[in-house]
Amino acid sequence: MFVRCDEELAVGMQVNLNFTILADEIEVIEGVGEIVRLQEEPRGIGVEFREMTEETMALIERLVEQGGVA
Repeated sequence: MFVRCDEELAVGMQVNLNFTILADEIEVIEGVGEIVRLQEEPRGIGVEFREMTEETMALIERLVEQGGVA
């Protein structure tokens, strides 16, 4: 996933992820990710999840089945 970020971070760093999305209601996604890509324009990082809560996994599975967030 892409995250806009102005900080200078390095590929391979682990980051704690915690953000909200609006699905049927406000939902929280949280877990640990690893930076796999740096991007200049727009500035940000590519992150792959390495660990996530059971609630986050269930939410992501539900969103994929429904075709994403409206």
